[in-house]
Amino acid sequence: MPCKEKVIHINKVLLVNVMTEMLG
Repeated sequence: MPCKEKVIHINKVLLVNVMTEMLG
């Protein structure tokens, strides 16, 4: 399921961005 994998990838990228902003 490429669509589901794309959603999971986007969620991971958003999570990394949020954590980076909180730490920075």
